[in-house]
Parts: sequence; structure tokens; C-alpha cells
Amino acid sequence: MENANNLIENSQIAKPSDALSSMPPISAEDLSLWNERLSTLGITLLPSVLKPLEAYGNLLIAGNLRMNLTRLTSPHEFWFRHVLDALLLLPYLPKSGRLMDVGSGAGVPLFPLMLATDDKKLEFHAIESTQKKAVFLQEAADALGLQLALHAERAETCGRLPALRESFDVVTARALAAMPVLLE
Repeated sequence: MENANNLIENSQIAKPSDALSSMPPISAEDLSLWNERLSTLGITLLPSVLKPLEAYGNLLIAGNLRMNLTRLTSPHEFWFRHVLDALLLLPYLPKSGRLMDVGSGAGVPLFPLMLATDDKKLEFHAIESTQKKAVFLQEAADALGLQLALHAERAETCGRLPALRESFDVVTARALAAMPVLLE
């Protein structure tokens, strides 16, 4: 996660300077509630996953200062609306295979899943047609030390490529399109 902090410090991703300027560590109260909700859902995370998730939060905040990635307004919202929401998928992921996140944008659910599945042998792909968001995704993946196959094209274009069409075990999308459109 040192790479994530160095990336912010070196201004490859703008330094945070607004009200939510960096991701403070999750409070003890929120951590207790967060763990309780994970437990209720049957999800167990190693405590070592929290620091990488915080580093991702810092990258997300920094990225928000140069473009509109998400409406992140508080640490609580990051942990409960973005991360917890993404982690709901964990019990449904296979032990190995290929996962494609379509319309990755800010990297949710992509990065929380990548950071929480180090025991699984998953190959992660992302489709993002907005170039500045695609750059953010690659910079964040590099900073977090994650292997990401990024496809900086429209989903419709990728869907016609034989190497990508119907070749994934899991496909995720969040706030992208109506279900009939998405399923095509």
C-alpha cells in the first residue's frame, strides 16, 4: 500500500485537499458494526484486508478531486455503501476463474473484491469506456499491486470480441444500464 501513498504524494493522482481529504481509519464503532453486518451475511475477512481497502479509499478520494468518480461524502459511506455493498458478492465467487466488471468507473465492486479474494485464483478484467476513468483504474490497480486486465472500450465493442464474449465465469456491473440491456 506504500505505492498507493507514493502515488498520491507524487501527484500522479491529485492530492486530496477538500473536506474529505483522506480516508481516515475506520472508527472502532463503525468497524464493530461493519464486522457485525459481514458476519450476518456469512462473510469473513482477514483484518489485514482493512489497510488495502483504506489505501483504495485514499486513491478514490484523490481521483474524485480530478474527476467525478463517485459521490463519496464520508468514510462511513465508503465502508458501508461502497465496500460492504461490493463484498456482498464474495460468497458467490468461484474459487478460480475469470471475473469481468462492466462499466467499472470508480472500481466498485472491482477493487474491494480484488482486495478481499487473495486466497482465490481469479483473473480480473474491467471494461471502462471513459478514458480518464480507465486511467484511474489502471493507476489504482498499479498502486495497490493488483493484476487487472483493463479494456478501455465500450462494453458493446468488447462483447463482440471472440476472446471476451461469453468467456467469463462472473460478470459484475453497478449502476450501469437496465437489466435487459446489460444482459445483452
